[in-house]
Formats: sequence, structure tokens, C-alpha cells
Amino acid sequence: MSSRDNLLYKIESKRNEMILAASKTGITSTKTLNISRELDDLLNLHNKTNVDGLSCSLALKI
Repeated sequence: MSSRDNLLYKIESKRNEMILAASKTGITSTKTLNISRELDDLLNLHNKTNVDGLSCSLALKI
């Protein structure tokens, strides 16, 4: 499994964990909000990786 695939798997797992927590404890519970922040961190990492990759690709074309 590539690091990109691993990150996507972690994002999907964290999303499912958040949905489950929200259904059990509510969308504003501390548990759900903490998981949401963890998901945000993973999504930000994914976005940063994609932007950095795009920047490198564009730099090679110039």
C-alpha cells in the first residue's frame, strides 16, 4: 500500500469513526469534536501533499 493510499484509508477510517461517535454521543460532544479535529488534520495533510505535488509538477513543466 502506498503512503497516499494509506493516508486515504486513515481519512476514511477517521470519517467512519466520527460518524459513529456522532450517532452515539451527538454531533457537539467532546468525543465527536476531537475526532473531527483529527480528521481535519488528516485532510489538511492530504491537501498539503496534493498542493506540493502539483507545485512540483508545474515547476517541471516550466
